[in-house]
Amino acid sequence: MGNLKVQQTTKQSTQTRVYPKHTSFQRWGIFANFIASIMFLILTITSMFFYPGGNRFDYMEPGFNLLWVALSDLGREFAFNYESNAIARSIFLPGFILLGLSYIVLYTALDIFYKETKKIKWLSLIALVLGVISGTLYIFIAMTPVDVNAGLHNKFIFSAAPFKFGTLICFTIVVFIDKKLPRYISYLLLAMVIDYCLLAVAIVVGTIIGGDINWLLRTFGHTLAIFIEVILGAILSLLLFLHLSKTSKLRLKTGKKYSVADESNI
Repeated sequence: MGNLKVQQTTKQSTQTRVYPKHTSFQRWGIFANFIASIMFLILTITSMFFYPGGNRFDYMEPGFNLLWVALSDLGREFAFNYESNAIARSIFLPGFILLGLSYIVLYTALDIFYKETKKIKWLSLIALVLGVISGTLYIFIAMTPVDVNAGLHNKFIFSAAPFKFGTLICFTIVVFIDKKLPRYISYLLLAMVIDYCLLAVAIVVGTIIGGDINWLLRTFGHTLAIFIEVILGAILSLLLFLHLSKTSKLRLKTGKKYSVADESNI
């Protein structure tokens, strides 16, 4: 897949900017992840207001306690206080399922960029496979309420995390090495990797300490890590979409011949 290059000459040096060739599917697939991420945040926060109440330590506490109720508890059929959770569940599930689907599309779109170099191609393919699996597991998590089948629900959660971590690691390496996409994309991917590492550390520390601290780090820590991941992913998708849209305008405006003047006029 060819790239477009814009050369900028200054008194000291000549700078070449690379604009990767891409398809409409890639551009809009990446933007779809941005929309899905925003919808997930809106629907998840909204569903919290409709959660009947209760947590593992106080079944009768009203409402959603961010410290002691996990995000996946929003998908329960019945809340901890034994009341129906139908409203919160019906709001939360579409957002979570949409997020999982959008991750599959996003990783597919990213993989298409890297088909030229053999090593990068295979590393990107590994990232794609891991990403598709993790996105699918997100959907399974949403469709398996913890109060209906806790064992299967927890298996999906603990399986999704390493697959997602592997995806982020592989794509971070690919973007850093290939340099086809802007460097800030690799920094955002790296930030998500760090987010997952900090969550893993928090879980290990909580396991060692035990007691209430363990549950706090597992529930609130996991919730915080997911929100950070989704926000970083939304920023990444939006910035990459804008970058590719700029490329499309350059193509339409000047064909295959470019100058910095073409870029500055957009």
